[in-house]
Amino acid sequence: MAAFFGNTQRSLGYRPADAMMTGGKVEMPNAPAGWKTTFEKWAESTKGVIPRDQNFNQFYFFTNALGWNIADNEALQTVLPHDFIGDGGKPGEVANPRTLIGDAAKVGGKTRREAIADWLTAPENPRFALVIANRMWGRAFGQAIIEPTNDFSDEEIKRSSQPEVLAYLTREMRRVNYDLREFMRIIYNTRAYQSIASSEEPDLTKAYYFPGPVLRRMRAEQAWDSMMVLAHGSEIDKKKGGDGSFYKKILNIDFNTATNEDVWRHYEMWQNLRGGSAMAMVSEGDEYTPVAMNDTELRASELPQPAAAASMLDTFGQSDRRITDDHNYDGSVPQVLALMNGAVTQQLTGVSSKVVSDLEELDGPDDKVRGVFFTLLNRFPTKEELDLGVGMIEDFGDEGISDLAWALMNSPEFLFIQ
Repeated sequence: MAAFFGNTQRSLGYRPADAMMTGGKVEMPNAPAGWKTTFEKWAESTKGVIPRDQNFNQFYFFTNALGWNIADNEALQTVLPHDFIGDGGKPGEVANPRTLIGDAAKVGGKTRREAIADWLTAPENPRFALVIANRMWGRAFGQAIIEPTNDFSDEEIKRSSQPEVLAYLTREMRRVNYDLREFMRIIYNTRAYQSIASSEEPDLTKAYYFPGPVLRRMRAEQAWDSMMVLAHGSEIDKKKGGDGSFYKKILNIDFNTATNEDVWRHYEMWQNLRGGSAMAMVSEGDEYTPVAMNDTELRASELPQPAAAASMLDTFGQSDRRITDDHNYDGSVPQVLALMNGAVTQQLTGVSSKVVSDLEELDGPDDKVRGVFFTLLNRFPTKEELDLGVGMIEDFGDEGISDLAWALMNSPEFLFIQ
């Protein structure tokens, strides 16, 4: 596997190749030899840039950042380490890429990365579609057909509670060409998923026949996104975080055809991003505007993963990504405290809350109570709940909306998927 990626180059400038590679000096990815030095000398002579040895400024950080592009350099090879012991070769020999099972990955004019990707997702691959289909079923239902999801021996497949369903899901995954959004749309429209959630805890020693989704708490990302949508409405989908997506337009340069003036214009775009330090972007179609934005204004997918320790996402069990998916649903005291007194809760129930301000516009205490319930729980209140909520608003005015929203956010119904 390492050999398939051994000629993948990601450099941040010029330096000798890694000890695990051969090929000598690493040049700028996909650029003519010496391009970076030539461009810097041009900028110094025509644009007044202070030479690197006198002042390492944002311009040189930009030219280094151009090396963040990934390229496939056939001159780079993975070699076996000096202390290698095994039957696959001798220390210092080049490690040739090969597959452990099935047919060989066909390079045939492709890069090695493309070859291994095509091999992994090929229809004849006996496991890939099955594994991802099983994982996505587990994501929807709270229980995969095969548990644990990382054991896919033939015996485990045969022993699964629903082998026919798993085979069908595998075919569907291939049919939609691994489009996960389309695949999940299919699952969410099944009668099984739309059945009442089951409070029965699945017994991993027995077959489980999915009377409905398993009643469970939302994943950390789902809980976070629910709160962000409440706080910002549909505007949340226009906000892009520091995941590098907005660098694409700036760093995507064809060094073989672009003129120095073309590259300089990209540098000016970089300066508009305050040297790449803009925390986030707001999108308007294909255009992005850099803005200063904190984490509580972005979806989980726009934040660094895994989240920082003790953050709300970490507190609610976001995967540390040491393995493919290591999230957990364990309850804890910090979770309770985060919902009771955390910054996000204050944002949703405080004086500047979008939830509260939107509901203040409704007529009458009863409509406001219905609005709180429908906004947070996606249902209207019962008669008893309506009477309690109306009483809170009559006693405390619009502050009662904040109190009611706080109470519902701290209820199991808000955090659990039914």
